[in-house]
Amino acid sequence: MANKDIAKRNTARLFIWLGIALLLLLIANLLLYRHWKPIITLPAPPTVAGPKLAIVIDDLGYNSKQAQTLYKIDPHITLSILPHQRYSSQIAQAAVEQGQELLLHLPMEPKRYENYGKMAHMLLVNMKPAELKRQLKYNLDNLPVAVGVNNHMGSYFTENEGQMRIVLAELKRRGLFFIDSYTTPNTVGYSLAKKLGLSTGKRDIFLDNIDRIDAITSQLQKLAGRAKQKGKAIGIGHPRSNTFSALRHFLQSEAMQGVQLVPVSELLD
Repeated sequence: MANKDIAKRNTARLFIWLGIALLLLLIANLLLYRHWKPIITLPAPPTVAGPKLAIVIDDLGYNSKQAQTLYKIDPHITLSILPHQRYSSQIAQAAVEQGQELLLHLPMEPKRYENYGKMAHMLLVNMKPAELKRQLKYNLDNLPVAVGVNNHMGSYFTENEGQMRIVLAELKRRGLFFIDSYTTPNTVGYSLAKKLGLSTGKRDIFLDNIDRIDAITSQLQKLAGRAKQKGKAIGIGHPRSNTFSALRHFLQSEAMQGVQLVPVSELLD
């Protein structure tokens, strides 16, 4: 009987101590809450992407120093290299080592040979499908490190949907994108690429049709304005001393404030 009384008393004491511990814990929490406020994590505000522009410099492959100059001006300039030229492979390898983006500048038939001349390894409208595919493969295989393609000339070829369909299907198979240089208002390149599910873009402004620094600077200002208006813009220029001078100064000017120069692959549709 005495043992039962002792057990009851011990149990009662245990409950009393537990009650006191809970009360002390509650008091401590109340005192601490006066000096502590819960941290509320709010979702981050949405990132607002600023305007971006890309500059593609065509016709590289004849002079190895031109690509080096472009890298020094800005490594985000995209290089577009003609296939099978003396320095094509050398420029491509250097670009890869430096982390520059490069395209294959694919020769396509223009409307007037008398003005432009027929270039070796050019894709022609009258080529049979098998011949076209062989020539295309020969050009693409010359620069296997290229991540995309834009057309060299091609005012006649890019208007031909049948021939362009063959070209774009091969680019898609290889995982390459297509930038339509827009050498004719009747090109089907950009619209057909989108229809085929190929990553694509199109030239907004040619930078140096007039080979003067002031004229090129004016075109660059238009390009930046287009980027600010539409969010993105693509300009195409050529490896000329006046183009290099205009780029060197313009990319550091106030006109570029708020505008980001990016590789052209970042502006694809």
